[in-house]
Amino acid sequence: MAAVTRIAKPPSWLHLASVPPTTGCRDCQPSDGVFDLRVSGDLTGAPVQFTLSAFSINQTAAKATMAVKLFSLIGVLAQLCQSLFRPARSVAKVGIGAAQDLTRTQSELLAENALLRQQVIVLRRSIRRPRVHQDDRLFLLILARLCHRWRDALHVVKPDTLLRWHRDLFKFIWRRKSRPRGQPRRLAPEIVMLIQAMAKGDVLWGAERIRGELLKLGIRVSKRTIQKYMKDVRPRGKRGQTWSTFIANHSRDVWACDFLQLYDVLFRPIFAFFFVVHGTREVVHFNVTRCPTDPWAAQQLREATPYCHGPRYLIRDNDDKFGKRFAAVAKLKFLSVKGINRLTII
Repeated sequence: MAAVTRIAKPPSWLHLASVPPTTGCRDCQPSDGVFDLRVSGDLTGAPVQFTLSAFSINQTAAKATMAVKLFSLIGVLAQLCQSLFRPARSVAKVGIGAAQDLTRTQSELLAENALLRQQVIVLRRSIRRPRVHQDDRLFLLILARLCHRWRDALHVVKPDTLLRWHRDLFKFIWRRKSRPRGQPRRLAPEIVMLIQAMAKGDVLWGAERIRGELLKLGIRVSKRTIQKYMKDVRPRGKRGQTWSTFIANHSRDVWACDFLQLYDVLFRPIFAFFFVVHGTREVVHFNVTRCPTDPWAAQQLREATPYCHGPRYLIRDNDDKFGKRFAAVAKLKFLSVKGINRLTII
């Protein structure tokens, strides 16, 4: 009979990680990742020798590390896909539910609404602060715009919270629109010296006059920039009657008109036009429109001053909405219209 001295199984990678390479059984000695298993017997008359290859410790540890990193990357991608497809799922669920509601009767819809409302009331008693994502906030804002009694139907958050979300969305949109497009360009020293020379040479020239003279030379500079460099050469003393003094002396006979731009829930512009008496701060006339034009503003001036009863002075800004028709109606009403860019309120 054949005699097998000893058959040693190749140790696993866990066994190799715990046992030093220099230790082991007599018939199983690791040598650079190769294990020799020797079997001898009398069946063939000669000893038989064969080798079995296995992974080294370093290769196995590197593969385990790569597997851990791969699983971590898969988890991050899964979370990213979940956050991207969450709004689509919410919209799809609401759309499917609305399509199903078209086939139901009114009594069934009322019963379902009562059932859902009762469940919301129970959840509100148990959950103090629900988690609301950004897409949920946007969807609640859109649904509140479509529902007239949204204050009564809102149970998850307070109505003031929903209004605050709308204000935050408004700020975010206009912050994105008004962000600077690039680095501001600095004026050349020669242009700055030219502006200061003009301001010092003629005291009666203002920033608008200097801006016009620079445009004749092909130099485009804003009025605010010119005012900034004029402060270094102009004295700060009073050079005449200011707007504050004029309004204080004629506040009873001075009206002011202006457009106030507002926005609705869908961020559509609304323009409110009003006339104010400076002496009493009384609004004598106002109206609202979505498309303000020169004829529309002229009609508002007619309605504000019926039978030629109006102020002596009318203050307005240099808006394009106050065109030729507005000036013609003001002249017909014997009004002296003063166009200003900035008014100091007293």
